[in-house]
Amino acid sequence: MSRRIQESIDFPDDGERYRVFIEDVADGFYETNLKGDFIFFNQAFARIYGCTREELQNHNYREFMTEANADFAYKSFNKVYRTAKGFTDICWEINRKGGEIRIMQISANLILSATGEKIGFRGIARDVTLEQQTARTNQSLFRIAKALPRYRRMNQLLEFITREVQDLLGIEGAMVILIDEGKKEF
Repeated sequence: MSRRIQESIDFPDDGERYRVFIEDVADGFYETNLKGDFIFFNQAFARIYGCTREELQNHNYREFMTEANADFAYKSFNKVYRTAKGFTDICWEINRKGGEIRIMQISANLILSATGEKIGFRGIARDVTLEQQTARTNQSLFRIAKALPRYRRMNQLLEFITREVQDLLGIEGAMVILIDEGKKEF
């Protein structure tokens, strides 16, 4: 009986099955030509960039990065091109549409034509911005917790905490305000 049921199910062909799989995964999947122009990608990849498919299609990765990040990306992909050895865990920043900065963890492998010619790159992209921010916050809170017994004077402790907050937020000015909830005063 189970054999008859299985035979009656209309499974998609392999090409359709893989297309559906690529579209349904949460991580971004991409392919570029050798110049770094996005030639194929799933919806998750476009979402990471904050773009529609049309806004991303055939655009170069450099358009979404600072010059320093673009140079780092170029060196990473160039190494894959020269050695034919992919990478799995390189992180760099991208500028989303609208200017928001995101941190992506990228994997990449070389794409070869049927004749063995190097024609592009493919890989997975994961937005790790939240994880990176959480890790930085946890490290900062840990440093503050370790510092508590070292500072006997409140003003020194507050200066240390202020520096940690400035570093964490990437700002030049910050202020720590203490509130006594019992007395409802600063």
